[in-house]
Amino acid sequence: MMLPSYVGRFKVRNEIATGGFAVVLRAWDEELECFVALKILRRWLTENEEIQLRFLDEARLLRRIRSPNVVTVHDVGRLNDGRPYFVMDFADRGTLAPRLKRRPDYLESNPQSIMALVDAVADGVSAIHEAGVVHRDIKPANILFQLARRGTVASDPSGAGSQLPPAGIVGADERILISDLGIAKDLLKRASTATVVGGTPLYQSPEQGDPTAEITPAADVYAATAMLLHALTGEPPPAVSGVRKRLAGLPDARAVPATTQIVDSAITAPRIQPIHS
Repeated sequence: MMLPSYVGRFKVRNEIATGGFAVVLRAWDEELECFVALKILRRWLTENEEIQLRFLDEARLLRRIRSPNVVTVHDVGRLNDGRPYFVMDFADRGTLAPRLKRRPDYLESNPQSIMALVDAVADGVSAIHEAGVVHRDIKPANILFQLARRGTVASDPSGAGSQLPPAGIVGADERILISDLGIAKDLLKRASTATVVGGTPLYQSPEQGDPTAEITPAADVYAATAMLLHALTGEPPPAVSGVRKRLAGLPDARAVPATTQIVDSAITAPRIQPIHS
């Protein structure tokens, strides 16, 4: 794909990711002097009004959700050919997916690291649900990391994203963000467009594989739990049919010193009271 030099006031640097419906670019905001991520609808979908509406719905849902652990949409616009795009936070530290391929010795050396991941994912998923949304595709590739340390931002395209991975699964100077609501379900709408089978096999809840099943926030809880199990054990989660057997084979958490602090923190943490409308 040939990249445009500019999208509005944003100078395009490079492609970050591409999918069946959209491409994500890293760009430099010349007015605010910071990096942003631009998500642009693919050219071959220019005339598809239904897909365009779905694309813009993702931007609206992300804007509705208020959480430091969910990607924020800052603006929307259209290219000269009519394709919509939206402007998001740029996560310069990559995703969780490659970090899970490393040996999980961070449990012994830096248990606070996995605790930070659990807290951030729980907060982000909770905020998504409080906004009346089901994500439907919680997975490592949709968990982003962003440098949170104070300081100046370099506009050099070779500078962003080149940092070495942290010793733990999460760096002390990193912010964790849930991204990609492309197949999310809006529970505030009576007729949702999310009727297709969704999710990623390793983290897909049982009902996600059934196009006739009702999709509720429980699907995200299942996916987030499977993903965090992957992070804690270093092994991919089992298929739905093997969950009970896998859980039965796990040691008692309190018998494993590396996880004791994590369990104690989870037990003693103050509980947030639900908001009733």
